[in-house]
Amino acid sequence: MIKSFFIKIIGLLLINIVLYAGYIPLTDSLGNEKSWVLFGVTGLRSTGAGSGTSAGSFSITDDSKYNIIDAIQDANFTQGLIDPLDPDLQSLGKVKSLTLSYIQVRIDTTDATFDTTEPIYTMYVAMEKNSGADFMITYAASLENRAMEYTIFDDNSSVHRTYLNRANSYKNPAYGELTQSIIGMPLSSLSKIRDIVDFNLSDNPSIGAYYDKASDQKVATDGDFLRLYAYDAQNTRWELFDTRNNDSANDFLELQKGKAYWGQIDGPSNTQGGVVLGDANISTSEYTSFLEEGWNLLSFSDENSLIKKSATGLIVTLTTDVGSIKIWDSSANSNVIVNSIEGGTVGEIRTSCLNINDAVKQAKTDAQMPQHFNLKAFPISTTKIVLISDNRFIIDEDTNDTISAITTLTGANPYKVNPQSIDAIDDNQEMNATT
Repeated sequence: MIKSFFIKIIGLLLINIVLYAGYIPLTDSLGNEKSWVLFGVTGLRSTGAGSGTSAGSFSITDDSKYNIIDAIQDANFTQGLIDPLDPDLQSLGKVKSLTLSYIQVRIDTTDATFDTTEPIYTMYVAMEKNSGADFMITYAASLENRAMEYTIFDDNSSVHRTYLNRANSYKNPAYGELTQSIIGMPLSSLSKIRDIVDFNLSDNPSIGAYYDKASDQKVATDGDFLRLYAYDAQNTRWELFDTRNNDSANDFLELQKGKAYWGQIDGPSNTQGGVVLGDANISTSEYTSFLEEGWNLLSFSDENSLIKKSATGLIVTLTTDVGSIKIWDSSANSNVIVNSIEGGTVGEIRTSCLNINDAVKQAKTDAQMPQHFNLKAFPISTTKIVLISDNRFIIDEDTNDTISAITTLTGANPYKVNPQSIDAIDDNQEMNATT
């Protein structure tokens, strides 16, 4: 599911959210033109994403003894040993296909050793992001967090990668990113709008991960058009793309991960038109420019979507001293420590944001932070970041003088939290600041 939102730093406001995944319809099923649709880009389509006719290969190893294949959709497990020839690599591995007729799984067992008494974990995997589980796998506990690759085609094409994690339950299955398609074909992103607009989504594969531009895309004919609006935060103006224009007449030609867009399409009758996107999580590296003071039109990954409901935040100025910070939830009973935080350069500030986002997500997975805690970090400048949440949170330095100042989104002094009371801060360099 893709979340989009309009964010304003120094006075924050969120507006209409539209939810889609993979295929983004911009008309109804009969091709009737909709009003403008707001959608976010969390992932871009990859070239050669179809099943193809030429076999691919797994990147972890070419040795087939690491494979576990289930070629029959039934209620039974297909069982195998990770390495039956090596006593130190014998680990129970089972795959059960829930909705697929074929599944092949491979696990990275590099330098792995097993204890025959260690517990067995279970995880579920979905072929489509935010959909139901398609297969489950059981594995030795010592393999936790190891890379796993899988395909649903018996020619081994279109390989997906995820990581073994028992937190991926039936209700919260893992989703593997497409890492490889047809052998010999470079895996690159289809970011040009003319490559991802499809004037007939109805005849595409039901599993969006296997959309193949070469065979599935329906291009515009006379009278068909797509219009997109993007917001230029730096110059505070709207930019337009229209398929009827020459490229030189359009303000932009490509979509960017981390951005959101308004879209409208007019295509053939009785067909549903739209754009085809990939599914992924947004990391800090996807935001190619800093947030600007004022309005910013961005996209949120699914795990941060609740922030839109009641957003609050802090602007944090970082020093060049590498250190760690501590973030609490509104109860002040749960916290997460984030290491390697510093400012000074573009790379350092973006890495700091990525470290915060990853640490919060992992803390929720590990039950260190409550599941309802949502927080996202964005870079503003080489020394400033903004932390946004849907509820009150508290931030403090953990090691070193990493933070030099904290303000609210409106530039005011925040509050300082003490065990017995909440006091106004008169010096914005004081810590234990809360929204």
